[in-house]
Amino acid sequence: MERTSILSPMDTNDSAFAKGILTILFSWIILGALLTRSAAAIIPREYLYRSFILMNLPQVALLFGILLTLRYILLTDLRSFIVTADRLRPRRSLMIALLWVTLFAASHLVTVIISPNSLVYRDDLSSWLSALPLILLITPVQTTAEELLFRTYLGRWAQARGLGRTITIILSGLLFLSVHLLNPEILHYGGDPFIFIYYAVFGSCMMALALQAGSYEIPIVIHLVNNLYTLLLVNYEGSVLETPSLFFEQQASPLQSTVVVLLGTFLTLILVRRRSGQQD
Repeated sequence: MERTSILSPMDTNDSAFAKGILTILFSWIILGALLTRSAAAIIPREYLYRSFILMNLPQVALLFGILLTLRYILLTDLRSFIVTADRLRPRRSLMIALLWVTLFAASHLVTVIISPNSLVYRDDLSSWLSALPLILLITPVQTTAEELLFRTYLGRWAQARGLGRTITIILSGLLFLSVHLLNPEILHYGGDPFIFIYYAVFGSCMMALALQAGSYEIPIVIHLVNNLYTLLLVNYEGSVLETPSLFFEQQASPLQSTVVVLLGTFLTLILVRRRSGQQD
């Protein structure tokens, strides 16, 4: 079967996009539910990370559906799907990852300075080490699957339909917010309007970065760094994914998180523009 570097079926008609999204949703919702139910019957209830595994299995099915769609419906490969420029930029991605880790750490340093008791060291290194391989294995699948759907698939379709950047960015933010409305974070921080703003801003900013850079590689990296930082270093009260992170934040600030995302997006745009002419 011939492979192309453009999404020609998506460009020429809506049927490929419709078939693709139906395949993806079927995999995510139906196959994901079956996979989760099967795993729930196998994994012992007393296993410490049972809920973490079960929560992420639908995303495994989601990634499967996306890869299936790319190969047999859109007739393209993953690299061509992610990158609209000529190649992946691993050095740039590494710099962006380091930038966001630094911002997250600086944000929590400010939190500790303002409220010294807000961050608690768990002092349970054995649990952290036991969870480490599982988190490193599952989290990249979870974040990549979400980015391929909420950013890449949406962005590619919107670009082909000529919707324009502004509409695409807004749609991405609203979509990302909508799929997180059932998260426990919404219930826990629901009285704070910035919890809703945070999800919408994160989704919109990730799409804006992808469109500006011509690569959906960037939001994939940032989303992964964000989740790994949370799961391994500083998890928080009300988190949808409970892990034995090194530190625990008793009351996260959606406003502060929103500011970090906006600042990170601004600095990433500067970095992307400065490195646009450099070779990786």
